[in-house]
Amino acid sequence: MDGDGERLADAYERHLWYFPRFLRALEATGWVIGGPLGAAARLRLKLMNLFTKMNKLGIHRPQHQRPQLS
Repeated sequence: MDGDGERLADAYERHLWYFPRFLRALEATGWVIGGPLGAAARLRLKLMNLFTKMNKLGIHRPQHQRPQLS
């Protein structure tokens, strides 16, 4: 495999490793990212590292729908 192919394969494997772990931590903390009980602490990452990795993986906080007023 050439250098570009290896780098792409490595990036894909990292994506498969990080993505589910990040989602589980975010869902378990109610999408609280910072603080002592947040996802970053749970994953043992610095807050900005988690933000950067989430951005690279395309992970964004889900939008909450507001209740309809009658």
